[in-house]
Amino acid sequence: MVSHALQRGLVTVPDLVQETHALGRRATPWLRAAVEDAGRGMRSVLARQNALHGAGSVLLRFPVRRLRADPGTCASEIRALVA
Repeated sequence: MVSHALQRGLVTVPDLVQETHALGRRATPWLRAAVEDAGRGMRSVLARQNALHGAGSVLLRFPVRRLRADPGTCASEIRALVA
């Protein structure tokens, strides 16, 4: 979501940093990490993903729209991959 908004020019990184800071404790760890990544650039995102993969973690990507529209199928796919 963060990268999507940035890529479409809907918001700037400084705006995101300011708004995230204004949220205080309501800002989720995911949001904080995403905004930090945006501030450092997307290369750091790829480095983090590579590090996770190198450590044996499986990174699953599901668009939010799909998760909301078809959570049952997404859950079945995740179960099949994790089992």
